[in-house]
Amino acid sequence: MKDLKELRRIADASLAGLTAGAEMKQRIVAEAAAPRKQARRWLPAVAVAAVCALVLALAIPGVRGGTGPIIISQPAGSGSVGAERADLGNGNIQVQMNGVVPGYKSIWAGTGSGAFPLVRVDGRWYRLLTNQDAVKHSALGQNLGSVQEYTTEPALSSSDCILSNNLPVGTAVYAVKDMGGTLVAAEVNGGIRVYQRVSFNGDSVQRREGLKDTLQLSGHITAMALSDVGVVTDGAALTKLYTILVKNASFESDGSVSGKQSLLIALDNGATVQLAVKGSRLGACGVWVCPEFFDAFADAVK
Repeated sequence: MKDLKELRRIADASLAGLTAGAEMKQRIVAEAAAPRKQARRWLPAVAVAAVCALVLALAIPGVRGGTGPIIISQPAGSGSVGAERADLGNGNIQVQMNGVVPGYKSIWAGTGSGAFPLVRVDGRWYRLLTNQDAVKHSALGQNLGSVQEYTTEPALSSSDCILSNNLPVGTAVYAVKDMGGTLVAAEVNGGIRVYQRVSFNGDSVQRREGLKDTLQLSGHITAMALSDVGVVTDGAALTKLYTILVKNASFESDGSVSGKQSLLIALDNGATVQLAVKGSRLGACGVWVCPEFFDAFADAVK
């Protein structure tokens, strides 16, 4: 923000050329002398004030609002549409106003011309998250090994080693502390990149795994944002929602969910995980059905 001491200089520079000459003076005097037009005597002053307001808005960023994404929201039920602000950057969900209804946002890296950026560890697939440096080195857990195969066609690989289509051979892959098998991470160009467990090529859960095994987040959730519905940050409500989700979700398939709705779950280590949503179905590592979760979420944001 610019120093307010500079305001006079900015205004003078911006209003240069706006002068009251003899002609304007005569018009003002004439208008003031006519009682029936008394209400119009303030027009020149109002015009100058409007120009000053415009100068302030352009010169001082604080007048326009801070940086960061603006989410255009529609309150649940009746009400006007407003521009609420919520920061979803760097993997965190930081709500600055209550009642925000977030729009659709995906934090999974795109597919580009082939498969999405991924790494396979111990037969489990992990997809790259777009948020940069979401977790710090201190959040890294056990070294799971290093990439032994780089391939642009991971679906065709017959090996059982750690492989990737975006990490070079020799890159160390780490678990993320307290996340079980939900996340892995690798260092690329000096920064930590995080990958979330997902389905790929018909592979999702293994053996007798449930949703809880692919989303080991208990005790670490700081916020949930469901697009077109709302955001929940209350600790007790988050615990209840997570419990309902992992206990009631039923497995449907090894596929994926496509739609324009997502559930973002922010964690206390700085990362955020995502589930794609369509109706009462959620998808990340497998497709799961849990209408109870969506009912509870709607109640939590009322």
